[in-house]
Amino acid sequence: MSPPLNNPTQELFPQMLQGARLLVIDYDVTRYHSFDFFRYLLYRKEWFVRCEPQFLKEFVELRNPLKQIYYYKTHGYDINPFYYFDTDKYRSPDETENWMNEHFADSDLIATPTDIGQRLGVIFDRNGISGYLLKYKNDPYSPGFGDKVTVYTTDHVLNLNMATAIVKQHGINAVMTSSIELAIILAARLKVDGWLQPITFMVGSYAYNYDANTGRLRHIPAINALELYYKHEFGIFNPFTGLEQMKNENLLS
Repeated sequence: MSPPLNNPTQELFPQMLQGARLLVIDYDVTRYHSFDFFRYLLYRKEWFVRCEPQFLKEFVELRNPLKQIYYYKTHGYDINPFYYFDTDKYRSPDETENWMNEHFADSDLIATPTDIGQRLGVIFDRNGISGYLLKYKNDPYSPGFGDKVTVYTTDHVLNLNMATAIVKQHGINAVMTSSIELAIILAARLKVDGWLQPITFMVGSYAYNYDANTGRLRHIPAINALELYYKHEFGIFNPFTGLEQMKNENLLS
C-alpha cells in the first residue's frame, strides 16, 4: 500500500502522470455525500431520536462544524448515512441512493466540498492526463474541475454499472473512489467481463475503509491478490488534508 498523500493536487501518484485516464467515482470524493445526508437526517426530529445514542452524543457535543466533519471522517465506520439510525441501518445502497436523489434539491441540504473537489483540477492541466467524472444526476454540486473532464451522470453511482462501462469505453487506468470495497468490487466485475488491464485505485482515508479494532485497512487479502495476479495498484488519498493539518496543529482539539 502507498502511504497517505500529503498533497492532493501535485503528486497524487507518479504512475498517474503519464498517459493517465482517470475516472472519479463521485461519492464522498469531491463532496462528502455521506456526511451531508447524515447531518440532514440528524436535523430532523423524527430521525434525531432514532440515532445511535453514543455516536449522537459525541457528534453533537462537538458543535464546531469542522470538528464534526473530522469526527465523522474518523469515526463513521459505514459508508451509508442511514447506518446510524436504528432499523434503517441495513437499508440497501439502491434504497439509499433513491432517497438521496429525492432530496438533493432540498434547500437545507448543505454541500461539504472535499479538498480533492477543490484542488484536483490542477492535474488535468498536465499533458497526457484525461479525466472522467461520474456523479449523481440530481446533485447540484459541481467540483472546480468539472469543465476539464468528461462528465457522466446517473441515479446510482454505487452499483458501479456506469463506472464499469466508462472504464471499458475509455480504457481507464486510474480510478479514484471513496471506498476500498467499491474498488475491489469494480476490479472483480471487470475481471468477470474479461477486462484485465491494470488499474491504479485510489481510495479515501475514511474510517469505513479501516477495521475499527485494528486500525488496518480492510480487505488486505483481496487487495494483495489483485496486486499480485492482476497487477492492479492501490493507494490512499486524504480528502481533507486541511483538517488533518489543523488537527496536527491542535486547532481542532
